[in-house]
Amino acid sequence: MKCLLAILTAGLLGLAPAKSAGAAPKGTVYFFLGSLCPCTDAHKHSIMELMSLAPKKGVKLVAVFPNKGEAVELVEHFFKGIAFKLPYIIDSTNRLVKKFDARKTPEVFLVDAKGKVVYSGPIDDSVENLGQIKNAYLKRAVLDLVADRPVAVRRAEGSGCWIVRNR
Repeated sequence: MKCLLAILTAGLLGLAPAKSAGAAPKGTVYFFLGSLCPCTDAHKHSIMELMSLAPKKGVKLVAVFPNKGEAVELVEHFFKGIAFKLPYIIDSTNRLVKKFDARKTPEVFLVDAKGKVVYSGPIDDSVENLGQIKNAYLKRAVLDLVADRPVAVRRAEGSGCWIVRNR
């Protein structure tokens, strides 16, 4: 995983969608997460579902850890505890935070193959509904994107932990 961090850092500093060998992705999801954020942990099942669905549909997933104090050891411990296997970047310069105007964790940005943000907001509305998902915003946006349909909901508001930026 640490090797992926270096590879992604090089790719993400240019702020282009993450690239790999093979077919070009239809899009990339940037998950802004916090290793110590209880709201991130509350979305564990939705993220795991997307980890299974999105790559099969040609959508890449990248975790971004933007908070002050995030470190490889914290992120690796966090991933191990919740069984996530995602490439990630620690955004210690807050470059991606500024690029996407990210404010909370978890917050997501779905970027199409041309680099345009087609959805931004929460993963779903489970935090507002005591764990019940009424609106799976990101999942629906991914399905719209891969079906070449306009994304029905381009922006949603949600709850989360405020990002603590590095100064």
